[in-house]
Amino acid sequence: MSNTILSRLIALASGSIVGQLAMISVLPIVTRLYDPADLGLLGAFSATVMIVLPAACLRFDLAITIPSDDRDAHALVVLGFAGATVVSVLVWAAIGLFGGGLTAEYVVVFDRFGWLVPLTLWAASIFSLAQYVAIRRQRFRALAIAHATRGGFGAATQVGLGFAGAGPLGLLLGQAIYMGLGSILLVYSLLTQALAARRSLNLQVLAGTARRYWRFPVFSVPESLLNSVASYFPMLLILSISGAEVAGLFYLALRITNIPVGLIGGQLSRVFVGEASRQLRQGTLFSFTAKLMRTLFLVALGPAILSILFAPYVANAAFGDEWSRVADMLILLIPAALLQFCVSPVSTALHVCSRQATSLILQLGGLFWQVGTLLLCAKTGIAEPITGFAIGSMIHYAIYSVVVLLVVRN
Repeated sequence: MSNTILSRLIALASGSIVGQLAMISVLPIVTRLYDPADLGLLGAFSATVMIVLPAACLRFDLAITIPSDDRDAHALVVLGFAGATVVSVLVWAAIGLFGGGLTAEYVVVFDRFGWLVPLTLWAASIFSLAQYVAIRRQRFRALAIAHATRGGFGAATQVGLGFAGAGPLGLLLGQAIYMGLGSILLVYSLLTQALAARRSLNLQVLAGTARRYWRFPVFSVPESLLNSVASYFPMLLILSISGAEVAGLFYLALRITNIPVGLIGGQLSRVFVGEASRQLRQGTLFSFTAKLMRTLFLVALGPAILSILFAPYVANAAFGDEWSRVADMLILLIPAALLQFCVSPVSTALHVCSRQATSLILQLGGLFWQVGTLLLCAKTGIAEPITGFAIGSMIHYAIYSVVVLLVVRN
């Protein structure tokens, strides 16, 4: 990696690492303040928000760093804000209409805490817009502070309300603060962007920008929805099939295996999407992408092997005997997490190469493998549903890696 992208990655990742480590570091406390069923409800809440979140801004947020013209970037922010507001209102209406008709486990989430879902979705969507505005303006320090602060407040809320005996609401409020607080901290970036947009935008400009970037809502929204459904819908399926307690164990295992992607992969993908455009113009995108994937694999391989070997000992010591089954789930999920760690940061290369349709097909395949294998195991009984999900995830990310390399090479 060049010194430029490495310095940007460090600036972004430092705040994200602090924020996520704050949420991760309190897990041993959280597992002693809440029972697995409470985490199962948290998993259902988080999965519901995360299924919709990537598409809430109609993917215009992803395009903010691409145009050379600031007016186009301003228009993309306005379009993304409008999309996030409309989608959040629709989710609120859907929960009000259909939330009470779901099974008992979901009614606890959507009947008692349904008001928190659209609010969290809207705040997290605004944070996504603010992130890309900050990246475009190279305000990496402000973004790092926002990531760190939201993690600290989210963790403190979960622990504090846990000691107060708030039950699942403490977990949900802490997660909501973690996902949405950053939008308040980055409000300066959005306000300055909005003021600039007010002087240069009108309906004609917005319509023209929407036409130029039509591929993002047309191709990338379905692709992101398929990706999020494949990633988070299994959480809802496990809750339905196996109950809230098993869902809580599964949620904890997923949280742990997603740590590398969350700490590094997510931030690196945001830096990569800006750097990839320049690499594409220079004709070096393939070598740049392949080298980055190889580096990520070599960095993560050793920790992955050690995690598999020592998972039973670490899980019992860290979370208590009640959570001992988490170790078995970790061993199943780590190989797929390793592949995801390598390909997730560079997956945006498909958008840079205007191959949104290819990305859409890949995400459809991910839905087939991850959800399909889970349901196959649940219906036939040949293996545990979580085993099916782990196998399907591994196949999906292996195929994804090959296709990304083939696209950027051509």
